[in-house]
Amino acid sequence: MNKRVLILLGIICLVGLFLRTYRLADLPNGLTWDEAALGYNAYSLLQTGKDEHGTAWPLVFKSFGDYKPGAYVYWSLPFIAALDLNSFSTRLPSAIAGVAAIVGLFLLAGQVYQSNRIALLSAFVLAVSPWHIFYSRGAWEVNLFVTLLLFSLYFIMRFLTAKGPLWPGLLLAGVSLYTYQAAKLLTPLVFILVCLLNWGKIRALISQKQFWRTHFPVLLFTALLLGFLGWQNLFSASGNRLTRLSIFNYRPGISETDISIEGPQLAPFFHNRIDQTIRLITSRYLYHFSPEVLFFEGPVQTIRGHIPRMGMLYLLDSFLILAGLIVIIRKRDWLTGGLLLFSPVPAALTLAEFSTTRSLFLVIPISLTIALGLEWLITHLGKWSILFGILYCFNLAYGLDLYFNHAVKVWANEFNFGQEAAVDTILKYPKSNVIYTDVFGQPYIYYLFYAKYPPAQYQAQDRFIDGGVDVGRVDRIDDIEFRQYSLQDMRLSKNTVFVGAPYNIPDEYLNNADNIESYQQIALEPDKPLLRILKTR
Repeated sequence: MNKRVLILLGIICLVGLFLRTYRLADLPNGLTWDEAALGYNAYSLLQTGKDEHGTAWPLVFKSFGDYKPGAYVYWSLPFIAALDLNSFSTRLPSAIAGVAAIVGLFLLAGQVYQSNRIALLSAFVLAVSPWHIFYSRGAWEVNLFVTLLLFSLYFIMRFLTAKGPLWPGLLLAGVSLYTYQAAKLLTPLVFILVCLLNWGKIRALISQKQFWRTHFPVLLFTALLLGFLGWQNLFSASGNRLTRLSIFNYRPGISETDISIEGPQLAPFFHNRIDQTIRLITSRYLYHFSPEVLFFEGPVQTIRGHIPRMGMLYLLDSFLILAGLIVIIRKRDWLTGGLLLFSPVPAALTLAEFSTTRSLFLVIPISLTIALGLEWLITHLGKWSILFGILYCFNLAYGLDLYFNHAVKVWANEFNFGQEAAVDTILKYPKSNVIYTDVFGQPYIYYLFYAKYPPAQYQAQDRFIDGGVDVGRVDRIDDIEFRQYSLQDMRLSKNTVFVGAPYNIPDEYLNNADNIESYQQIALEPDKPLLRILKTR
């Protein structure tokens, strides 16, 4: 690799770093409760060696009654140890993983295509990808998973070309399984794809005794990781989410309309469970490739899962993807093509609603495809490609403007803006009771996070109330209650701080009550309050 390539890669990484860290603490402008939980559990481990529920150094963390693989929490430890517990230190690990992915894609593209130009174009495409930027700027476990699987794939490809050892690829693949639930399906699928495409080499390798002598320790370690993970999924509560969200647990019935049209004898033949499940899987799978998801704002995309007013990619990427697909077909590039086809599978097999989060790894083969399209454009259009480059820069500027300027107001509710200010207000009244509405999902974790509540003290009183197979709640920490409340509660409660949405503390009460000591409103726009905080005498 020559000096010029390294300089260009460095510039691309600096651009990627800037786009992933500029105003990281306040864009998105608020934390999801999952982000707060990841940060607080890392803080708890640093303080006590236990998670919020008092479990010592777990691999899988219980969170809101759900269970999350713990790799992101452990990856966060050095950042939170160095920078203390805050929004920036909680999100920075994901941003760094996002920048590392740029390097990983450069290495993988260079390994696969043996071309520095395609490698640099791939790195650039990922560096400015709105899909990847979005998930690199939040504490998303899936973003760390994508980076780990990407590097694992790179090291495995190096091993298969006799350019490196086997252990880094297998180790990273094993760790990836402890980052995100979808990894339990996608990581094996990617390895199956690689094995199928390189079966001749693999068969020759495993037939050699030297292979087993050299690689037995790492193979044994990987087998133990897989075995422990399998045991957890089959026999422990931590496997409940994977089981609960599987589409194969779906039990659709035959509608009365179908029965009336087809008749009771024929309806089960045409509208049975197998038919409905196949339809659901197919529609969700294909939807990942639809223009409204990739290039426009589709109706089923959550506000918390994309940049408002645009799809997961830039509009001009559509032309580059078409050109890239032609290159893939002509070159018979089965690896990139296979990754394109395999990446949405875990999301398609999930019963929950469509999510761009579960399919994030798709951004890797799409970036490779766009890079191939760009390389074709530069090669065949010559100077005319400069015009396309200018248009692409305008498209990029538009997307970044939407993210850094226009998304703030749209995201305020989705990312629970105002929780930090609410906790700061509560801390000003240490001798008052507090009733904190639970309409925000998991308000207790915001209090723990922003107050930096002593983990040992919380573990001693852990009042988590299990809600069944998934979400539970915490109803109290010290004198702070997390529940709904009525106007009567506000009228009768003395020396109490109430935190709520505008409908919890309506204008009618504010205009007529005579027991209000102080009141503040949190809003980005004066006429659109997001949060209200009231203290009674």
